[in-house]
Amino acid sequence: MKTCSKCKVEAPFSSFSVAKSTKDGLQFQCKQCDREYRLANRTHIRKRNREYYAKHKKEQALSMKQWRVNNSEKIAKAARESYLKNRQVRIEAARAWRAANPGVAKARGCAYRAANYDRVNAAKKAYYRENTDRSRELNRKWREANRDKAREIGDRRRAKKRAAMVEKVNRAVVTVRDKGICGICFLPVAPQDISLDHIIPLSKGGEHSYSNVQLAHRRCNSAKGNRIVVAA
Repeated sequence: MKTCSKCKVEAPFSSFSVAKSTKDGLQFQCKQCDREYRLANRTHIRKRNREYYAKHKKEQALSMKQWRVNNSEKIAKAARESYLKNRQVRIEAARAWRAANPGVAKARGCAYRAANYDRVNAAKKAYYRENTDRSRELNRKWREANRDKAREIGDRRRAKKRAAMVEKVNRAVVTVRDKGICGICFLPVAPQDISLDHIIPLSKGGEHSYSNVQLAHRRCNSAKGNRIVVAA
């Protein structure tokens, strides 16, 4: 038991906060009296703390850094618990911020993925393994809603697998450039039948670039295979 220096009430040691500078390791005032003092002198305490921090900025920064290193597991656990407790609120806040700052959000996302490629890739694979059906359904819906984008990604992936030079090729740009005419049979190509043909196939060292692609019907592209067709 210990007696509070302010209210003079004897209370258990658990009623006193820790203080390393005292002999018994506890503050002189009980927690209740200390709380009342802080509430009554909030402005003065904040001013005093700011002045102290400004005078000892480097020491405080080093101390805080060391504390974070020594308590990394505790910090991670507290952060995780806080996130789970306020998960929906944080998700909505993040979604609203991204909608208000699309350019900044995209740049930050790209920078993070580039700097943490292995970690991001591992997390994606782990999520896919745990949520295979959901992931497949979401991927299917995205491909249906973004057919051209999905085909562009597929073209680039195939080119990368063959270690070819890869350029971001937009099908709409190629369609306008080639005036909607198939480069193999020279007949008009319907929007739903558009495909990109590599003039020099990727398997034979061709590039995935504007200079090496042409508009083609899917059937013409499939029939051509990996042959190099020379125009008559």
